[in-house]
Amino acid sequence: MKVLDLPGFTNGYGGLETVRLKDGVPLLLPRHIARLRRTCAFLGLDWTMDEDLLREQIATLIAEEGCRDGRLNIYVSALTLTGSGTDTVLRMRPLPDAIPFSLSLYDEDRERPAFFAHKTMATAIHWAPFPLLSMGTDVLKFSPSGQLLETRFATVFLYVNGRWVTPGNAYIVPGITRGWLLDYLPQFTAESALTRADLAEAEDIFVCNAIRGIQTVIRVEGYPHLKSGAHTDDVRRFYEAARATGFDAFP
Repeated sequence: MKVLDLPGFTNGYGGLETVRLKDGVPLLLPRHIARLRRTCAFLGLDWTMDEDLLREQIATLIAEEGCRDGRLNIYVSALTLTGSGTDTVLRMRPLPDAIPFSLSLYDEDRERPAFFAHKTMATAIHWAPFPLLSMGTDVLKFSPSGQLLETRFATVFLYVNGRWVTPGNAYIVPGITRGWLLDYLPQFTAESALTRADLAEAEDIFVCNAIRGIQTVIRVEGYPHLKSGAHTDDVRRFYEAARATGFDAFP
Protein backbone atom coordinates (compact mmCIF):
# COMPACT_ATOMS: atom_id res chain seq x y z
CA MET A 1 0.00 0.00 0.00
CA LYS A 2 1.29 3.47 -0.88
CA VAL A 3 1.65 5.84 2.07
CA LEU A 4 -0.91 8.31 0.71
CA ASP A 5 -3.43 5.46 0.36
CA LEU A 6 -3.43 4.79 4.10
CA PRO A 7 -6.76 5.57 5.85
CA GLY A 8 -5.10 8.39 7.80
CA PHE A 9 -4.41 10.28 4.59
CA THR A 10 -7.60 9.34 2.75
CA ASN A 11 -10.09 9.42 5.63
CA GLY A 12 -8.34 11.36 8.42
CA TYR A 13 -8.20 8.14 10.47
CA GLY A 14 -4.99 8.73 12.39
CA GLY A 15 -3.09 10.94 14.80
CA LEU A 16 -0.85 13.86 13.88
CA GLU A 17 1.82 15.86 15.68
CA THR A 18 3.85 18.79 14.35
CA VAL A 19 7.14 19.17 16.21
CA ARG A 20 9.64 22.04 16.11
CA LEU A 21 13.16 20.96 15.18
CA LYS A 22 15.99 23.15 16.47
CA ASP A 23 19.64 22.22 15.82
CA GLY A 24 18.49 18.68 15.08
CA VAL A 25 16.58 18.35 18.35
CA PRO A 26 12.81 17.65 18.30
CA LEU A 27 11.67 20.09 21.00
CA LEU A 28 9.31 18.91 23.74
CA LEU A 29 9.04 15.52 22.04
CA PRO A 30 7.79 13.65 25.18
CA ARG A 31 4.82 16.05 25.36
CA HIS A 32 4.03 15.44 21.71
CA ILE A 33 4.28 11.68 22.15
CA ALA A 34 1.96 11.76 25.17
CA ARG A 35 -0.65 13.75 23.24
CA LEU A 36 -0.30 11.46 20.23
CA ARG A 37 -0.85 8.39 22.42
CA ARG A 38 -4.03 9.96 23.83
CA THR A 39 -5.27 10.64 20.31
CA CYS A 40 -4.50 7.10 19.15
CA ALA A 41 -6.26 5.63 22.19
CA PHE A 42 -9.31 7.79 21.46
CA LEU A 43 -9.34 6.56 17.85
CA GLY A 44 -8.90 2.95 18.92
CA LEU A 45 -5.43 2.68 17.37
CA ASP A 46 -2.74 0.57 19.03
CA TRP A 47 0.41 2.69 18.62
CA THR A 48 3.22 1.14 20.65
CA MET A 49 6.38 2.72 19.22
CA ASP A 50 8.68 3.79 22.06
CA GLU A 51 10.41 7.16 22.27
CA ASP A 52 13.91 5.80 21.63
CA LEU A 53 12.91 4.17 18.35
CA LEU A 54 11.03 7.27 17.25
CA ARG A 55 14.10 9.42 18.01
CA GLU A 56 16.23 7.04 15.90
CA GLN A 57 13.85 7.40 12.96
CA ILE A 58 13.82 11.17 13.33
CA ALA A 59 17.63 11.27 13.39
CA THR A 60 17.73 9.17 10.22
CA LEU A 61 15.31 11.53 8.47
CA ILE A 62 17.33 14.58 9.55
CA ALA A 63 20.48 13.00 8.11
CA GLU A 64 18.73 12.14 4.86
CA GLU A 65 17.09 15.55 4.45
CA GLY A 66 20.06 17.58 5.69
CA CYS A 67 17.67 19.83 7.62
CA ARG A 68 18.30 20.53 11.31
CA ASP A 69 15.81 23.37 11.77
CA GLY A 70 12.24 23.01 10.62
CA ARG A 71 8.93 21.38 11.46
CA LEU A 72 8.48 17.65 11.67
CA ASN A 73 5.14 15.98 11.06
CA ILE A 74 4.55 12.64 12.82
CA TYR A 75 1.61 10.78 11.31
CA VAL A 76 0.21 7.62 12.88
CA SER A 77 -2.24 6.20 10.37
CA ALA A 78 -4.56 3.24 10.67
CA LEU A 79 -3.65 0.49 8.22
CA THR A 80 -7.32 -0.33 7.65
CA LEU A 81 -10.64 1.39 8.28
CA THR A 82 -11.28 -1.13 11.07
CA GLY A 83 -8.28 0.22 12.97
CA SER A 84 -6.21 -2.97 12.90
CA GLY A 85 -2.55 -1.98 12.85
CA THR A 86 -0.81 1.37 12.40
CA ASP A 87 1.96 2.86 10.31
CA THR A 88 4.16 5.77 11.41
CA VAL A 89 5.15 8.29 8.75
CA LEU A 90 7.59 11.18 9.23
CA ARG A 91 7.75 14.30 7.07
CA MET A 92 10.07 17.30 7.24
CA ARG A 93 9.06 20.82 6.19
CA PRO A 94 10.57 24.32 6.44
CA LEU A 95 9.57 26.64 9.25
CA PRO A 96 6.82 29.18 8.47
CA ASP A 97 7.68 32.86 8.44
CA ALA A 98 7.48 34.67 11.78
CA ILE A 99 4.67 37.17 11.23
CA PRO A 100 2.18 39.04 13.45
CA PHE A 101 -1.46 37.99 13.34
CA SER A 102 -4.72 39.83 12.82
CA LEU A 103 -7.70 37.98 14.32
CA SER A 104 -11.33 38.02 13.25
CA LEU A 105 -14.16 36.40 15.22
CA TYR A 106 -16.08 33.29 14.19
CA ASP A 107 -19.13 31.72 15.85
CA GLU A 108 -19.42 27.97 15.39
CA ASP A 109 -22.99 26.87 14.68
CA ARG A 110 -22.99 23.59 16.62
CA GLU A 111 -21.46 22.17 19.76
CA ARG A 112 -18.25 20.27 19.20
CA PRO A 113 -17.96 16.48 19.49
CA ALA A 114 -15.18 15.02 21.64
CA PHE A 115 -13.20 14.43 18.43
CA PHE A 116 -12.18 18.11 18.40
CA ALA A 117 -10.11 17.68 21.58
CA HIS A 118 -7.61 15.52 19.66
CA LYS A 119 -5.06 16.38 16.99
CA THR A 120 -5.98 14.00 14.21
CA MET A 121 -5.18 13.70 10.53
CA ALA A 122 -8.62 15.13 9.73
CA THR A 123 -7.10 18.61 9.69
CA ALA A 124 -9.68 19.97 7.24
CA ILE A 125 -12.17 20.42 10.10
CA HIS A 126 -10.03 23.34 11.27
CA TRP A 127 -9.24 25.18 8.03
CA ALA A 128 -11.89 24.17 5.49
CA PRO A 129 -14.44 26.83 6.61
CA PHE A 130 -11.85 29.57 6.00
CA PRO A 131 -10.27 28.91 2.58
CA LEU A 132 -9.78 32.59 1.71
CA LEU A 133 -7.86 33.74 4.80
CA SER A 134 -4.58 35.36 3.82
CA MET A 135 -1.20 34.91 5.50
CA GLY A 136 -1.11 36.65 8.86
CA THR A 137 -4.84 36.34 9.49
CA ASP A 138 -6.64 33.85 11.68
CA VAL A 139 -9.93 33.50 13.54
CA LEU A 140 -10.90 33.32 17.20
CA LYS A 141 -13.55 30.63 17.40
CA PHE A 142 -16.50 30.74 19.79
CA SER A 143 -18.87 27.94 20.75
CA PRO A 144 -22.66 28.33 20.25
CA SER A 145 -22.88 29.09 23.97
CA GLY A 146 -20.41 31.97 23.54
CA GLN A 147 -17.28 30.40 25.02
CA LEU A 148 -13.93 31.33 23.50
CA LEU A 149 -12.23 28.22 22.07
CA GLU A 150 -9.06 28.58 19.96
CA THR A 151 -7.84 29.74 16.55
CA ARG A 152 -7.44 27.41 13.58
CA PHE A 153 -3.97 26.26 14.62
CA ALA A 154 -3.13 27.98 17.92
CA THR A 155 -4.14 28.50 21.53
CA VAL A 156 -5.11 31.96 22.79
CA PHE A 157 -4.06 33.64 26.04
CA LEU A 158 -5.63 36.84 27.42
CA TYR A 159 -4.14 39.07 30.11
CA VAL A 160 -7.08 39.87 32.42
CA ASN A 161 -6.91 41.34 35.94
CA GLY A 162 -3.18 40.82 36.29
CA ARG A 163 -3.05 37.22 35.08
CA TRP A 164 -2.84 35.26 31.83
CA VAL A 165 -5.91 33.08 31.21
CA THR A 166 -6.56 30.56 28.47
CA PRO A 167 -9.79 28.73 27.56
CA GLY A 168 -10.38 25.73 29.79
CA ASN A 169 -12.71 23.90 27.42
CA ALA A 170 -12.86 20.12 27.05
CA TYR A 171 -13.40 20.43 23.28
CA ILE A 172 -10.20 22.19 22.22
CA VAL A 173 -6.86 20.64 21.33
CA PRO A 174 -4.58 20.80 24.40
CA GLY A 175 -1.74 22.81 22.87
CA ILE A 176 1.86 21.83 23.59
CA THR A 177 3.05 25.39 24.25
CA ARG A 178 -0.15 26.07 26.21
CA GLY A 179 0.53 23.12 28.49
CA TRP A 180 4.17 24.13 28.92
CA LEU A 181 3.20 27.66 29.97
CA LEU A 182 0.60 26.37 32.44
CA ASP A 183 3.22 24.04 33.96
CA TYR A 184 6.07 26.52 34.27
CA LEU A 185 4.23 29.78 34.89
CA PRO A 186 1.53 28.56 37.30
CA GLN A 187 1.61 31.78 39.31
CA PHE A 188 0.83 33.80 36.17
CA THR A 189 -1.39 31.48 34.11
CA ALA A 190 -4.71 29.70 34.57
CA GLU A 191 -7.50 27.98 32.65
CA SER A 192 -10.88 29.68 32.65
CA ALA A 193 -14.18 29.83 30.80
CA LEU A 194 -13.78 32.91 28.58
CA THR A 195 -16.25 34.94 26.52
CA ARG A 196 -16.37 38.14 24.49
CA ALA A 197 -16.67 40.03 27.78
CA ASP A 198 -13.13 38.89 28.61
CA LEU A 199 -11.88 40.26 25.30
CA ALA A 200 -13.33 43.62 26.32
CA GLU A 201 -11.53 43.50 29.68
CA ALA A 202 -8.24 42.07 28.45
CA GLU A 203 -5.13 44.26 28.43
CA ASP A 204 -2.95 41.99 26.31
CA ILE A 205 -3.22 38.94 24.06
CA PHE A 206 -1.07 36.38 22.29
CA VAL A 207 -1.59 33.10 20.47
CA CYS A 208 0.85 30.21 20.57
CA ASN A 209 1.70 26.82 19.17
CA ALA A 210 4.65 24.43 19.15
CA ILE A 211 6.06 25.69 15.85
CA ARG A 212 5.80 29.47 16.05
CA GLY A 213 6.01 29.72 19.84
CA ILE A 214 4.59 32.97 21.25
CA GLN A 215 2.93 34.84 18.38
CA THR A 216 2.20 38.56 18.27
CA VAL A 217 -1.38 39.74 17.70
CA ILE A 218 -1.69 43.19 16.13
CA ARG A 219 -5.48 43.39 15.77
CA VAL A 220 -8.64 41.75 17.11
CA GLU A 221 -11.86 42.44 15.20
CA GLY A 222 -14.20 44.62 17.24
CA TYR A 223 -11.68 45.25 20.04
CA PRO A 224 -9.38 48.04 18.84
CA HIS A 225 -7.64 48.33 22.21
CA LEU A 226 -6.49 44.72 22.25
CA LYS A 227 -3.12 43.62 20.89
CA SER A 228 0.12 42.06 22.09
CA GLY A 229 2.12 44.31 24.40
CA ALA A 230 4.63 44.36 27.23
CA HIS A 231 3.11 41.41 29.07
CA THR A 232 3.42 39.27 25.93
CA ASP A 233 7.05 40.38 25.61
CA ASP A 234 7.72 39.08 29.14
CA VAL A 235 6.27 35.65 28.33
CA ARG A 236 8.13 35.50 25.03
CA ARG A 237 11.47 36.22 26.67
CA PHE A 238 10.96 33.42 29.20
CA TYR A 239 9.79 30.97 26.53
CA GLU A 240 12.56 31.77 24.04
CA ALA A 241 15.25 31.54 26.72
CA ALA A 242 14.02 28.02 27.55
CA ARG A 243 13.74 27.07 23.87
CA ALA A 244 17.31 28.27 23.20
CA THR A 245 18.53 25.49 25.53
CA GLY A 246 16.30 22.87 23.92
CA PHE A 247 14.04 23.04 26.99
CA ASP A 248 16.66 20.99 28.86
CA ALA A 249 15.75 22.51 32.23
CA PHE A 250 12.06 22.84 31.39
CA PRO A 251 10.94 19.65 29.61
